[in-house]
Amino acid sequence: MRVKIEELEEFYWNIKKPLEWLTKTGKGIYMPSKPGILFEASKKSELRPFFSRLTNKNVLLDAGSGDGLSTIFFGYFKTDIIGIEYDDRLFEFSKTFLEMIKNRFPIKANISFICDDFMKFDFNKVDLIYYYEETDENFITLADKFQSDAKDCTLMLVLHDPTHKKADLNRIGYLEIPPEYCFSLYKK
Repeated sequence: MRVKIEELEEFYWNIKKPLEWLTKTGKGIYMPSKPGILFEASKKSELRPFFSRLTNKNVLLDAGSGDGLSTIFFGYFKTDIIGIEYDDRLFEFSKTFLEMIKNRFPIKANISFICDDFMKFDFNKVDLIYYYEETDENFITLADKFQSDAKDCTLMLVLHDPTHKKADLNRIGYLEIPPEYCFSLYKK
């Protein structure tokens, strides 16, 4: 990856100050993005099926894109990305942040942000889904929608707490990043 993750994160933390007070949104809980963890996960064989499909032939949905940093991180893999965020403050920050990033770290992917509830989005339009789980309840609702609406062979990568409830999905990959994070990879 051309862009050094450390530089991207440092740039992010220097401009993120306006969001520090924001933790609860209209649909869930906002937690800062973790591109360093995503970058480490991208190098692991357990999650290779997901990261190998981040090409210009596929579209990724960042469900609950928050501040946009994870969405932008995925843009360096040259895949088209749609970030959907319900909270209008985070949505506006994401768009501004994307423009600032483009000026400093060129991105070749098409990235767009939508201010809406991702549960209203047609999952059939994407090949990959990324979700940073904040509550079991939200994840179970998302898992149900993934199972019913996503097209066959869609992959969903979930960053979560190790104690999260298991969904009745086809999990094809699992990776722990001690002490507090895990990734689960699901296939429809």
